[in-house]
Amino acid sequence: MDNPDMLGEIIQTLNPPNVVAGCKIVNPGNTAHYLNAGCFSMVPQTATNTPFCDTARAAKLGSPGFCPNIRGNLARNTILGPGLANVDFSMVKNNHIPRVSEAFNLQFRVELFNALNRANFAQPSLNPNTGGGPMEAIFASGQPNTQFGLITATQIPNRQIQLALKLIW
Repeated sequence: MDNPDMLGEIIQTLNPPNVVAGCKIVNPGNTAHYLNAGCFSMVPQTATNTPFCDTARAAKLGSPGFCPNIRGNLARNTILGPGLANVDFSMVKNNHIPRVSEAFNLQFRVELFNALNRANFAQPSLNPNTGGGPMEAIFASGQPNTQFGLITATQIPNRQIQLALKLIW
């Protein structure tokens, strides 16, 4: 089964890519390319890592000078998602009606969830229908994935308004 991981390796591993020095990884506000694919690459071949580098596979992928079998320098938890900002609001109006009884109360409630109707985008995620989807930077063929870093969903629903009448006696 040919299911490559993030850098196009056939063996499924947690394969962190190499981060290009001085590159800004996250593009805030850009849902089409939240992660900048140009900031990730395979590990460049150096004199130090040449004995461990799979140069034959790199040549087959059309990426000479890189080591597709060596893990990159991207550390855990270094990329933050778009974040979440949410405001919920509720308001209550009590209407005491003493003609019916002393304790009779008609309560009107308004509740707003995501009151500001802010789009809270979810993190880019794997999409099995596209052969790896937006989290696969490089395909098994060595070609970059044009969908890398694509955001396709939101974390919470749009604004919801709830109205209620409560009779208390």
